[in-house]
Amino acid sequence: MDQLKAEPSLVELNAPSLQALLNSNVEMMVLDVSIAKSGWWKLMEPTIEHCGSEVDRFAYFGINTAKELEDKTSKYYSVIERFARAWLSRSSQHDESNEVSGSIQKGIFIFYPCYVLAVLQSKPDAPVEYLEYFNIGSDYQGDAEQLVSIFQSVETAD
Repeated sequence: MDQLKAEPSLVELNAPSLQALLNSNVEMMVLDVSIAKSGWWKLMEPTIEHCGSEVDRFAYFGINTAKELEDKTSKYYSVIERFARAWLSRSSQHDESNEVSGSIQKGIFIFYPCYVLAVLQSKPDAPVEYLEYFNIGSDYQGDAEQLVSIFQSVETAD
């Protein structure tokens, strides 16, 4: 993955390159840690299988290279972090006596830029379409409305 550092625009986003990014890109690592803390999760190393199943989420938004993912992460870093915290806090019921509530693989941040990108699409029904396409949740319309509401509440907060 030397090419990942030298020429990320030439590196196709696939399971191995995503796994390498999750273990080398500082912004992605910091987002993972921040989101894991918000969810009270312990981070585990990402598996190639997990990374492979997540690449399609980015391809859905036309993100096909390591550079494109790095650029989107940088561009939306603050809103992704705020959005993830707000999304997780809506149903947080953590027992404060426990340091962690479970474990999760590195790459948890993957979900949140995709939610943000779904809301940023020019089509009003884009969030519903995204949730339906990836079969996320059970109430696509209600969940999409929550995505939009939370995004609107955090997009300009600093």
